[in-house]
Amino acid sequence: MTSVPPAAPAPAPSATPAPSPPAPADSARAPRRRAAWYRYGEAASLGIEMAIAVAVGTFGGLWLEARLGGAPWTALAGVLTGIGAAAVAVVRTVTKFHADLGAARVAARVEGRAADGDPHAPGDRAR
Repeated sequence: MTSVPPAAPAPAPSATPAPSPPAPADSARAPRRRAAWYRYGEAASLGIEMAIAVAVGTFGGLWLEARLGGAPWTALAGVLTGIGAAAVAVVRTVTKFHADLGAARVAARVEGRAADGDPHAPGDRAR
């Protein structure tokens, strides 16, 4: 006959609380509202970004012209590349501000107040 080992005792109920539910995903959180000076600072930096893009493109084109020749086409290509980079920066900034303004309008309407710069907000219409 084979002997059966005794069964292990059942674990005692733990005194630790049940784990808390997971935090909501970042997409479920409300968008963080930035201070007005921060938003305006981002817009003001656009001018600096445009100037740097055109300057880098111009000097890059002039550098290539000095190294490879091909005057005036390499310098012109550098200037146009800089202008294109500046245009991309403008489009990116305008798109971001448009999205931020839309989010502010939605939040304001939910809260029943006027959004900053919203000409169609309730109570802001001239009579």
